[in-house]
Amino acid sequence: MIELFDPKVCFARELKSSWCCNIKTPKKDSARIPIANVGQEICLHFDHNQGPDKWFLGLIPVSKGWTSEDLTSQKELVFNYFADKASAACVGLRDEFEVDSGVINISKRTPIDEAICEIRIPLAEFKRAGQSKDVFNINKARFVKFTGGGDDSFYISRLRIE
Repeated sequence: MIELFDPKVCFARELKSSWCCNIKTPKKDSARIPIANVGQEICLHFDHNQGPDKWFLGLIPVSKGWTSEDLTSQKELVFNYFADKASAACVGLRDEFEVDSGVINISKRTPIDEAICEIRIPLAEFKRAGQSKDVFNINKARFVKFTGGGDDSFYISRLRIE
Protein backbone atom coordinates (compact mmCIF):
# COMPACT_ATOMS: atom_id res chain seq x y z
CA MET A 1 0.00 0.00 0.00
CA ILE A 2 1.16 3.51 -0.81
CA GLU A 3 -0.32 6.05 1.59
CA LEU A 4 -0.59 9.48 -0.06
CA PHE A 5 -2.69 11.48 2.42
CA ASP A 6 -4.11 10.12 5.67
CA PRO A 7 -2.96 12.18 8.65
CA LYS A 8 -4.33 11.31 12.08
CA VAL A 9 -3.62 14.86 13.33
CA CYS A 10 -2.82 17.87 11.16
CA PHE A 11 -2.06 21.48 12.02
CA ALA A 12 -0.98 22.50 8.52
CA ARG A 13 -3.28 24.60 6.36
CA GLU A 14 -2.02 23.16 3.07
CA LEU A 15 -0.34 20.00 1.79
CA LYS A 16 3.35 20.80 1.36
CA SER A 17 3.93 17.97 -1.14
CA SER A 18 1.27 19.05 -3.64
CA TRP A 19 0.66 21.52 -6.45
CA CYS A 20 -2.57 23.21 -7.54
CA CYS A 21 -3.91 25.74 -9.99
CA ASN A 22 -7.16 27.76 -9.85
CA ILE A 23 -8.01 26.48 -6.32
CA LYS A 24 -8.88 28.73 -3.36
CA THR A 25 -5.91 28.62 -0.97
CA PRO A 26 -5.43 30.03 2.55
CA LYS A 27 -2.30 31.94 1.49
CA LYS A 28 -2.37 34.41 -1.39
CA ASP A 29 -0.41 33.12 -4.39
CA SER A 30 0.02 29.65 -2.87
CA ALA A 31 0.25 26.67 -5.20
CA ARG A 32 -0.45 24.03 -2.50
CA ILE A 33 -3.70 22.13 -1.98
CA PRO A 34 -5.54 23.39 1.13
CA ILE A 35 -6.33 21.14 4.09
CA ALA A 36 -9.69 21.39 5.89
CA ASN A 37 -11.73 19.41 8.41
CA VAL A 38 -15.09 17.87 7.57
CA GLY A 39 -16.40 16.58 10.88
CA GLN A 40 -13.62 14.33 12.24
CA GLU A 41 -12.10 13.84 8.78
CA ILE A 42 -8.90 15.68 7.71
CA CYS A 43 -9.34 16.44 4.01
CA LEU A 44 -7.79 18.03 0.97
CA HIS A 45 -10.18 20.76 -0.19
CA PHE A 46 -10.62 21.33 -3.92
CA ASP A 47 -12.63 24.52 -4.37
CA HIS A 48 -12.59 26.51 -7.62
CA ASN A 49 -11.31 30.06 -7.12
CA GLN A 50 -13.85 31.47 -9.62
CA GLY A 51 -11.10 33.16 -11.65
CA PRO A 52 -11.17 33.53 -15.43
CA ASP A 53 -10.36 29.84 -15.99
CA LYS A 54 -13.33 27.48 -15.82
CA TRP A 55 -11.26 24.56 -14.45
CA PHE A 56 -8.96 23.66 -11.55
CA LEU A 57 -6.27 21.08 -10.99
CA GLY A 58 -4.49 19.51 -8.02
CA LEU A 59 -1.51 17.13 -8.14
CA ILE A 60 -0.41 14.82 -5.32
CA PRO A 61 2.88 13.00 -5.89
CA VAL A 62 2.95 9.21 -5.59
CA SER A 63 6.28 9.51 -3.72
CA LYS A 64 7.43 12.17 -1.27
CA GLY A 65 10.44 12.94 -3.48
CA TRP A 66 8.19 13.62 -6.49
CA THR A 67 9.82 10.70 -8.32
CA SER A 68 7.97 8.02 -10.27
CA GLU A 69 6.79 4.71 -8.80
CA ASP A 70 5.96 1.36 -10.36
CA LEU A 71 2.28 0.70 -9.57
CA THR A 72 2.00 -2.66 -11.35
CA SER A 73 1.78 -4.55 -8.03
CA GLN A 74 -1.04 -2.25 -6.80
CA LYS A 75 -4.71 -2.81 -7.61
CA GLU A 76 -6.79 0.26 -6.70
CA LEU A 77 -6.80 3.98 -6.03
CA VAL A 78 -8.81 4.43 -2.83
CA PHE A 79 -10.04 7.63 -1.15
CA ASN A 80 -12.93 9.13 0.76
CA TYR A 81 -14.98 11.74 -1.10
CA PHE A 82 -17.42 14.42 -0.03
CA ALA A 83 -18.89 17.09 -2.30
CA ASP A 84 -20.55 20.38 -1.42
CA LYS A 85 -21.30 20.72 -5.10
CA ALA A 86 -19.51 18.90 -7.87
CA SER A 87 -20.56 17.93 -11.34
CA ALA A 88 -17.18 17.66 -13.04
CA ALA A 89 -14.95 16.22 -10.29
CA CYS A 90 -12.47 13.82 -11.93
CA VAL A 91 -9.36 11.86 -11.04
CA GLY A 92 -6.54 10.55 -13.17
CA LEU A 93 -2.86 9.65 -13.03
CA ARG A 94 0.17 11.20 -14.71
CA ASP A 95 3.50 9.50 -15.44
CA GLU A 96 7.05 10.84 -15.38
CA PHE A 97 6.80 11.66 -19.10
CA GLU A 98 3.84 14.02 -18.39
CA VAL A 99 1.45 11.61 -20.11
CA ASP A 100 -2.00 11.48 -18.50
CA SER A 101 -3.96 8.31 -17.90
CA GLY A 102 -7.61 8.12 -18.67
CA VAL A 103 -9.81 10.31 -16.47
CA ILE A 104 -12.52 8.91 -14.21
CA ASN A 105 -15.51 11.12 -13.32
CA ILE A 106 -15.87 10.83 -9.53
CA SER A 107 -19.14 12.77 -9.51
CA LYS A 108 -20.86 10.05 -11.53
CA ARG A 109 -19.78 7.38 -9.02
CA THR A 110 -21.56 8.86 -6.02
CA PRO A 111 -24.57 11.09 -5.34
CA ILE A 112 -24.03 14.54 -3.85
CA ASP A 113 -25.26 14.24 -0.29
CA GLU A 114 -24.21 14.88 3.29
CA ALA A 115 -22.13 11.71 3.70
CA ILE A 116 -18.46 11.06 3.11
CA CYS A 117 -18.17 7.92 1.00
CA GLU A 118 -15.30 5.65 0.04
CA ILE A 119 -14.38 5.45 -3.65
CA ARG A 120 -12.38 2.49 -5.02
CA ILE A 121 -11.16 2.68 -8.60
CA PRO A 122 -9.24 -0.25 -10.11
CA LEU A 123 -6.00 1.02 -11.67
CA ALA A 124 -6.89 -0.89 -14.85
CA GLU A 125 -9.77 1.59 -15.41
CA PHE A 126 -7.27 4.43 -15.80
CA LYS A 127 -5.53 2.55 -18.60
CA ARG A 128 -8.81 1.69 -20.38
CA ALA A 129 -10.09 5.28 -20.22
CA GLY A 130 -7.01 6.76 -21.93
CA GLN A 131 -7.63 9.02 -24.94
CA SER A 132 -4.09 10.18 -25.69
CA LYS A 133 -1.98 8.99 -28.61
CA ASP A 134 0.82 8.69 -26.01
CA VAL A 135 0.40 5.74 -23.65
CA PHE A 136 0.32 6.29 -19.90
CA ASN A 137 3.05 4.18 -18.25
CA ILE A 138 1.84 2.62 -14.96
CA ASN A 139 5.46 1.54 -14.28
CA LYS A 140 6.44 5.24 -14.06
CA ALA A 141 3.42 6.82 -12.28
CA ARG A 142 4.26 10.15 -10.70
CA PHE A 143 1.05 11.97 -9.66
CA VAL A 144 -2.58 11.50 -8.76
CA LYS A 145 -4.44 14.33 -10.51
CA PHE A 146 -7.79 15.74 -9.33
CA THR A 147 -9.66 18.17 -11.58
CA GLY A 148 -12.94 20.05 -11.51
CA GLY A 149 -14.67 22.98 -13.10
CA GLY A 150 -17.28 25.67 -12.75
CA ASP A 151 -18.36 26.07 -9.14
CA ASP A 152 -17.20 22.59 -8.04
CA SER A 153 -16.16 22.12 -4.43
CA PHE A 154 -15.17 18.73 -3.02
CA TYR A 155 -13.05 17.08 -0.33
CA ILE A 156 -10.70 14.09 -0.51
CA SER A 157 -9.33 12.17 2.49
CA ARG A 158 -7.61 8.85 3.25
CA LEU A 159 -5.97 8.85 -0.18
CA ARG A 160 -3.96 5.71 -0.93
CA ILE A 161 -3.02 3.17 -3.57
CA GLU A 162 -3.58 -0.44 -2.55
